[in-house]
This record gives sequence, structure tokens and C-alpha cells, in this order.
Amino acid sequence: MVQVSGKGHTVRISVDVWYDQKTGIIHLGSNEKDQALDDFHVAVTEDPVKRNGHPTLFKRLKKILKAKGAPAPP
Repeated sequence: MVQVSGKGHTVRISVDVWYDQKTGIIHLGSNEKDQALDDFHVAVTEDPVKRNGHPTLFKRLKKILKAKGAPAPP
């Protein structure tokens, strides 16, 4: 469920995070039943040269996946 803070400056949504072993990409997406989030999907790579490259975010998401026992990058 999408929640808005009391002052309206922050929105909280549920986000799924998963690793695609074939591509080496970590994905973030929402399955919220909110029209504004219907197409929310982000792919993150470790390669800073690529358009979706964000090494810092990739590292942090990798840490979360590993800590929770989900498939994660090596």
C-alpha cells in the first residue's frame, strides 16, 4: 500500500528486489496496485559506463540480497 507522510514530503512503497543470474543485473520493481506504479521497474548493473550502471547501489542491493539468503551476485 502506498503511504504518504504526514507532511506529504515522503512516499513509501513496497519494492521487490531480485537478481537475474543470466544477465548479472539486479532489478527493483513494485507490484503495488496503484496506477502510478504500474510500470515501476529499475535495472541496476555494476558497470559505471552503462546507462543503468550504479556500482554503489549495486553493491548495497547485493549485500541485502545476500543477507536475506536470496540469489545474489558473486
